[in-house]
Formats: sequence, structure tokens, C-alpha cells
Amino acid sequence: MNMQKNISSFFDTKRTSGIIAATVLSFVAVALITYGATTIGTNINTGGTLDVTGASTLAALTATNLTATASSTFNTTLTVTGASTFTGAASFNGNVTAGDANGDTFTVRGTASSFTSTATSTVAITTGLNFDSNTFVISPGNNLVGIGTSSPNIAGIIHGTCTVVGVAITASTTGGIPCASAEGITTDYKVFVQATSSFPGGINFKIIGASSTALNTIGVAIVNTAVVGGTNPGNFTLNFYGIK
Repeated sequence: MNMQKNISSFFDTKRTSGIIAATVLSFVAVALITYGATTIGTNINTGGTLDVTGASTLAALTATNLTATASSTFNTTLTVTGASTFTGAASFNGNVTAGDANGDTFTVRGTASSFTSTATSTVAITTGLNFDSNTFVISPGNNLVGIGTSSPNIAGIIHGTCTVVGVAITASTTGGIPCASAEGITTDYKVFVQATSSFPGGINFKIIGASSTALNTIGVAIVNTAVVGGTNPGNFTLNFYGIK
């Protein structure tokens, strides 16, 4: 009878030890596999901190705060409602939305920022954009820009060349001559002209004014400083700059 009890106790002890050993080995195996590469097919919910020390590929992630210090790939939706820090290289291959309130800030620091799109990029701004404390200001509401002012007042800037067909200008008088083919100029523009090497100049002719008189036309005021006689300056080309 005692021998049967001893034998039974022996096998119970062996069975318990085997179960414990198997459990420990299972945890060790899981730990080793997890350290190398882990694939989790269901959701992970944690109220604390989740640390991933190696390269990770996540199909979707929603976080309150996110800090990524190694290479990370997010193949679909990434939602972070708190502060996020990316200290290594980060790639976002889909749409990116930063901020959901007027008080949010988006900070980029570095010696160079590159936008390498091969297509035309479109930036939509609803309230305005101010670069470097009024160095350059955009007002999308009225389609104006400002340079050195917080109140944008420029609707457009163009430049090009126009051609003058010379006419006779009596000595000691001023003649008004149209400069044609000033593409883009309308009467809304304030214009400035600059003589080119084709302008006769010399001691007789000087440009003293210019104005936008019609579509694609600039009226140029030229004075003939000669004392006697009438002289035709001939044909010449001017550079023009228009701002409105």
C-alpha cells in the first residue's frame, strides 16, 4: 500500500515538473521569436507604454503620443492625437494631415527642406500665410501678397520686353510713344521701363515716364533735349516691369 502511494506521488511530481518545464520553455520560445520578428494578427491595447526596439511594420496605428527612434513603416492609417517625435528617417507615402485646430503648430527644423514632386503641387490656404514676420505674406481671401508688410496689397507682378517704333520728337519737347507687345500688361498695372542697348540715348533722348495705356501697351514719355531741330530716335526695345 505504501509502495503504491510512493509510486503515485513520484509520477504526480514528475507530471507537475513536466508541466512547469513545458510552460517555461514555451515562454522562452515566445520571447526568442518575439525578439527576432513578431507578427500579431489581432489588436493590441495598452494603457501604458509600448516599446518596439527593432524595425517595425504596422498596418494601422492609433496613438495618443508617438516616439519613433528606429526605421518604421506605416502602410495604411496612422492616427496620433498627441505629441509625436520622429528622430530618424520617416517616410509617409500617402496623405498626411498635421493639426486639426487653429492653435496647432507644425515645426520642421533642418538646413534643407525638399519638395520633390514631379507634378505641379497645389497648396490650399484658407486664412493666410506669413513668412518670417511679414517678409512675405499671402492673403488668400482677396488673392493678394505683401512684401515687408502685414497688409498684402500686390495682386500680380510681370515683366518682359516691348518694342517702340520711333517717331520724330521736336527739340526741347517731350513725345509720347507707344511700346507695343508688352504681353500681360493692362491698365491696372503700374509700370516701370528700362532702356536696353538698342535705345539711342546719347545726349538727346531721355526716358522720363511710362504708364499702362491699353492692353499689352505701355505709353513711354521721351524728351528730346536738343536745342534745335527734330530728331527721330528710331526703333528700339525696352524692358518692362508691371505691378498691380
